Amino acid sequence: MLVERVAFSSAATGPAEAKQLARWCEQYFDSYGGVEITADWDAPSTIKLEYLALGAFGLRVERAGSINRFYRHRERVSRDGDDRFTLIINRGSSATQRITSSQSITLAVGSSILFDRSEASAHVCAAGSNRLVLILPRRQMLGAVPNSEDLVGKAIPVGNEALRLLANYADGLLDDRHLSDPVVLAQAGQSLMDLAVLAFGTDRDNTEVARQRGLRAARLAAVLRHIRLDYADPQLSPESVARRVGISSRYLHDLLQETGLSFTERVLELRLARALVLLDGSCGIARKVSDAAFTAGFNDLSYFYRCFRRRYGLTPTAARGAPA
Repeated sequence: MLVERVAFSSAATGPAEAKQLARWCEQYFDSYGGVEITADWDAPSTIKLEYLALGAFGLRVERAGSINRFYRHRERVSRDGDDRFTLIINRGSSATQRITSSQSITLAVGSSILFDRSEASAHVCAAGSNRLVLILPRRQMLGAVPNSEDLVGKAIPVGNEALRLLANYADGLLDDRHLSDPVVLAQAGQSLMDLAVLAFGTDRDNTEVARQRGLRAARLAAVLRHIRLDYADPQLSPESVARRVGISSRYLHDLLQETGLSFTERVLELRLARALVLLDGSCGIARKVSDAAFTAGFNDLSYFYRCFRRRYGLTPTAARGAPA
């Protein structure tokens, strides 16, 4: 049974870390449908492995460090009946290799290739490999891209916009440690698949459906992520965020309108929440009012006082050192 999220990270491997990684590999094997791992256990390296279940879909990131091989044995394939597809994006600095009984395929840096989990295979990685893997149910894939089986082993060109959005959206999902609602997770998986369908672009009707769902969802996610990361920058503006996402500011406002909060309202809410944390001492030491305001992104103290009182029903001075 797949669990929602399993993760392992280590700054360096030694005897103790090797045992921890070995235990993680066992959990990973159980959680991710029988993918086994081998590694150079004694090689110091940075390792990050994570799997996130998204309803019928799955998302996996591998900054593999000393791990040198992922594989599914023929016996495991015949026993578990797992026939999903995997879309693998090589984001490392060197090529990796996928080996099956019928072919050996090299994934160049930046390339993305669809694979079939119903085949026994091994994926050989160089040290420091970095891969993003999207797991796609066979039925849904064949429904959206009828010739999916013909696409197995064929590279998607580097620079594909839909894949770029897919990777950014996936990073946002993996970074959000609070994701837990099964409905939200399943919808996120569908959005990732829509972007994958757009990347293949083999069926006009299905591509158009995916475009309406996938691109819009991914662009909204990118906008929200940039706002969450940069809200404390006083120079943040709809235009600056739109440029980073690659859309017009008018389209940005249109996307945010669907969330119920405008750009200004969303940024203000984040800044006020940050200022409150700085004032009440939740971060360790209660900050001065001016310090809290400027750190949170305000550059006008009078405006900060008005907004804070309207939001929380007390002045910033009264909130200083008080429990939130």
